Amino acid sequence: MKIVVVCILIIIILILCICLIRALALKPTPAKEAKISNEVDERALRYGSRLGNMIRCETISDYMDKDTSKFYQFHGVLKEMFPRIHKVCEKMDFNGNLLYRWKGIKGKGPVMLMSHMDVVEAGGNWEHNPFGGELVNGKVWGRGTVDTKGNLFCIMQAVEELIKESYQPEGNVYIASSCTEEIIGEGAPLIAGYLKEKRIKLRLFFICEMEKKSPFKARLNPTVLEMFRCYAPNMIFPMRFIFANLWLFKPVLAKILVLTNPLAAAMVKTTLAFTMAKGSGGLNVLPEEAYVTGNMRFIHHQGTQESIRLVKEIAKKYDITIEIMGTYDPCPEVDYKGEAFKLVEKTANAIYPGVGITPYVMTGTTDCKFYSEVCDNALRFAPLYINKQQHASVHGLNENIDAAALTKGVDYFKLLIKSL
Repeated sequence: MKIVVVCILIIIILILCICLIRALALKPTPAKEAKISNEVDERALRYGSRLGNMIRCETISDYMDKDTSKFYQFHGVLKEMFPRIHKVCEKMDFNGNLLYRWKGIKGKGPVMLMSHMDVVEAGGNWEHNPFGGELVNGKVWGRGTVDTKGNLFCIMQAVEELIKESYQPEGNVYIASSCTEEIIGEGAPLIAGYLKEKRIKLRLFFICEMEKKSPFKARLNPTVLEMFRCYAPNMIFPMRFIFANLWLFKPVLAKILVLTNPLAAAMVKTTLAFTMAKGSGGLNVLPEEAYVTGNMRFIHHQGTQESIRLVKEIAKKYDITIEIMGTYDPCPEVDYKGEAFKLVEKTANAIYPGVGITPYVMTGTTDCKFYSEVCDNALRFAPLYINKQQHASVHGLNENIDAAALTKGVDYFKLLIKSL
């Protein structure tokens, strides 16, 4: 018995030594010390002022409001701001959703750059008018600065400047901007349907028991593992020890991430968020019925049908009826070793020298899901440098973006188009 115990201890010590050696062998990458310039120069201020024009045109999308007049007003703002695009590019309108085609000089595979024009409501007490588009202390304030009029501005400003420089792309470049992204509406499906009808294949496309005991399984998929591999060299030592040895800690880590980090949890399992609940309409009135609505986001290893089945099984125990309002299968995983990802990676490194580039799992839904049939490389990436507060302001209070981030965003899209 003593011999067995000694052997087990030796094996444990050997494993720990291997883990320690692997962790110590990881040296920090240049990304750990990379500095991103945030200088507010004349160009940044000019861009910030122009983005403010887009913010001041309120474009809240609403399930119950079918009036598209506000979006056509926004179209007018775009036409005034980007006259060269509207002169050179073919413009297509799908019930307020826009698709521009910038014709290329050769028959190379087409690409599409996309950023939606609609925004969510802006309730609460803001430091600055959410639809004022104010430029204060080098920052543009307002709903849509980050999600995603800021990105739309950078795309269109880049194309506007390239046209001014008499540049012509090798292949067709499409710019898409839906007005129904925030409500998962008809915009993107209409545009995707048009592309499919025209047989256009895009080369590059550019979101109580249930909560206490989730039935969904957590699994570290290859994309998440690659993300952790990129992060590991720059982590503090205790974390580096764990993430350098995922071969050993992977099963435990998946469970810990779910318990400690909601963002990470959304990368490794199906999620269900209850967003609405209704019972009685009066304080002293018994409800005839009560209901809750929930938004689900499906993970690849436990897809749509299996995830819904698990929810139905739990609901059945409490005699609750489930009604499916609409479903979408998980989007195909993008190959982070493929040509499209490498192009985005190379372009980002050129604009932000020294930063680390890593794949990740999108934790929200976007219009990208509608384009799977016409594109194998729908990459969810906006080249805008934002801080923690700005990230948290998306769909929240005090949304803002640094004007300096816009210059790098415009330069990124100009370089990306030229690199194609």
